[in-house]
Amino acid sequence: MANSIIKVDQIQANTAAYQTFASPIGAMTSYPQALLATPTAGTFEYDGVTFYSTPNALNRGVDAVLHYQALLAANSVANDNSVHAIFNGTANGTITLPANTAYELEMQFHVSTTGTTARTLGLVFAFSNAPTAISYSALTTAPATDILSATSQIWSVVATATQVTGSVSSASYSTVFVKGIIRTNLATTLIPQLQWSAAPGATSSVFAGSYIKLMPLGTSAVVSVGNWS
Repeated sequence: MANSIIKVDQIQANTAAYQTFASPIGAMTSYPQALLATPTAGTFEYDGVTFYSTPNALNRGVDAVLHYQALLAANSVANDNSVHAIFNGTANGTITLPANTAYELEMQFHVSTTGTTARTLGLVFAFSNAPTAISYSALTTAPATDILSATSQIWSVVATATQVTGSVSSASYSTVFVKGIIRTNLATTLIPQLQWSAAPGATSSVFAGSYIKLMPLGTSAVVSVGNWS
């Protein structure tokens, strides 16, 4: 029983020691702090747009903060040649982006139709305010059945419709993988969309598991982050 007794003065001494514990990096600083003129090892910073960490002297890096959406169930697309949101997990698959920000874009979706009308598949990025710039590559397949197939690739620097498949006049199963950079000007909404050049002849379905990721990289003018030379 005696060994289980903790003296009040011992608690007070331990509390005092805890309260005066010295930080290994010196005086405590509120984090994240404003962007430093010189990147310093061990710091966590925020410039009003993006978070940064510096693991070693001068070598600041972007902290990964992802805006993400994926389909839990298939998204049905009408049999027409209008633009349609690829993602409908949240309302119309719309995200609102702030002004003056650069984003790394990654997107993958799988869309199929049993229609046999000749058509091509287009990719559209619908902005409420035009971006400063957009650039991306799209790697695409379009076999008649869901099997291994050849790929085609295109580079685009426009938000308007970009053709990402050749003409198809049979049932098709298209996988589209996109990597690129978006730079906003004004605050804007963004809706990733698909568009057939002609009504396929049957409804289409964007498969569950299709996803999009956006990661802020810095201001719209950012060119590099890190100790590049």
